[in-house]
Amino acid sequence: MRAAPANIAAITTYLLMATGLLGCEQQGQGPEPGLSAAGWRVEGPPGEQPTITVQDDGSELRLPVEGKATQVCHPLDIQGKGRSRLDWRWSIDSQAPDTAVIQLLASYTEAGGGPLRGPGGQQRLLTLRGKDAAASQQHTQAMLTSPHNAAGARLCLQLRGQPGAALRLGEPLLEPIEPIEPTGQPEPPNLLVVVVDALRADALGLYGAPAGSTPELDRFSEGALVFERAWTQYTWTGPSFISYMSSRWARSHGWVSSWADRSAVRPQPGSELATLPGVLRDAGYVTVGLNANGYLDWLDASQLGFDQWSFEGDTPAVNAALREISHWPDDGRPNFLYLHLMATHHPLCPSPAAQARTGVQIDAGLYRGRDNKCPQGGLGQIASEYAGQGLDEAQHLEIYRDAYRAAVFDADRHLGQLLASLDERGLRDSTVVVFASDHGELLGEHDHNGHGPWVWEPLARVPLLLAGPGIPPGRRDQGVARLIDLAPTLLEALGLRDHTPSTWQGRSLLEPPDTPTLAVTERETWVAYTMDGQHKRIDHAETGVAAGLFDLHVDPGELSTLEAQASPPHQALERYSRAWMKETPVRQAEGDEAGVELEEVLRGLGYVD
Repeated sequence: MRAAPANIAAITTYLLMATGLLGCEQQGQGPEPGLSAAGWRVEGPPGEQPTITVQDDGSELRLPVEGKATQVCHPLDIQGKGRSRLDWRWSIDSQAPDTAVIQLLASYTEAGGGPLRGPGGQQRLLTLRGKDAAASQQHTQAMLTSPHNAAGARLCLQLRGQPGAALRLGEPLLEPIEPIEPTGQPEPPNLLVVVVDALRADALGLYGAPAGSTPELDRFSEGALVFERAWTQYTWTGPSFISYMSSRWARSHGWVSSWADRSAVRPQPGSELATLPGVLRDAGYVTVGLNANGYLDWLDASQLGFDQWSFEGDTPAVNAALREISHWPDDGRPNFLYLHLMATHHPLCPSPAAQARTGVQIDAGLYRGRDNKCPQGGLGQIASEYAGQGLDEAQHLEIYRDAYRAAVFDADRHLGQLLASLDERGLRDSTVVVFASDHGELLGEHDHNGHGPWVWEPLARVPLLLAGPGIPPGRRDQGVARLIDLAPTLLEALGLRDHTPSTWQGRSLLEPPDTPTLAVTERETWVAYTMDGQHKRIDHAETGVAAGLFDLHVDPGELSTLEAQASPPHQALERYSRAWMKETPVRQAEGDEAGVELEEVLRGLGYVD
């Protein structure tokens, strides 16, 4: 057996869990079964007590895991804490199979010691699957919010299907969130950012979709600053997310992705990549991210600046967001809540309510797996998958568009729930609210559905709406906006302009630009440019050679490229794009390649069969 770690302050317990070791040798006399050193308790499935062998010094245990769930738990002192930041370092070393699962839970108890029932009684902090549940070092940071009627709590690491897993568990540390002392100055506003993945702008009523498509957003837009020509900086989620969180071009922050070989390099931002949540946390904000996209679940909250970064499906994420908002009036801090939803991301699975409201009916037999469940099911974007069911491409496209239209209504309904929660608590006037998308979606344009490796306008253009303190209400901005401009804009609206990092490449959208604004969208082999939302240029990323020039007012479908240097606006666009390319070299990220893991995530999102 390995020796226990010497650094007891950092690593208080060393557990060795092995599948199928029912007949392992006794190594020494230890405490009663179910107990371990340093406050950790080992528990088996309900009604079963795990067989444990404990080393003489109490630092090491063996127990059978097999395919059943086994967990180790540690009590947490939550008395009087309300909301606390959890900081916990731990590691796992195993040869995890594809079916292995690790979950980290915070469970609350009643005065009698029993589990607290109802909303908030259990908080899922982390989920790892497959190879991500194998050898790795973890630094878990999360926001724990104790229900008002909770008498106790414990932190539980639950393992399933982990043969020979060695765990090193540090001491969980809780830092209570203390109210900010009054200064006599106005309290900083809260910030709610809602991003709906793969939502194209023209699917919303305020951008021209049929009346009634998005009633909540249409009402919200009446008092909001609406940007008519907003562009993402990358037409895939990961690079786009890092860009608008760090106000940096995709090629500058170093995220690399490849559609061709399904691989990616995860950036390791460290201290050099200043992010919006990091800046806000340093300014005293509580920062919480709730995310329904498994592709973003890789990201490390400690690097991004989030107190908590949780992965949930859409409905659980919205419910968690509503619970989070309910604590804002009492925590004495300004709050930043980021919510990333997947309603309009394929595979599509609009709710029955959305189908009924939009008059859309999707045959359950067409859902992937024919189980009509999400996120495992859903209508895929690739027509050939349904050829065996008698659908040609035109029929599949019609069904896919219908499903997308219904899914947009689901996204709209979720926003309405959040706004209603703010209104109920009197928080709307003290909260900046943002609604946006990370990229758009193709619905048959250029013979494709989804968001593959292109920079066509339905992918580049995104909705962008802001409302609240510091934001001019009821205005529609016709200028070009970029998602890298979002972070500096929000800092200005929140009264934190002097906190803007020098590394940010965007500008505040609340002030007129000093120079013409160049919007850039990238995707692997392509780069697109515009300065006015009308004249557009698409270049080959490596050579800078023009692949297409378009006038979107005349040719909104980007079907016919114009002659080279066809107009003065295109000539100006060429000059600015050349200068941008020269001033913005590609940064190679120092990160971990995520090939196999990425493919598994992409399969879950419907990209790969």
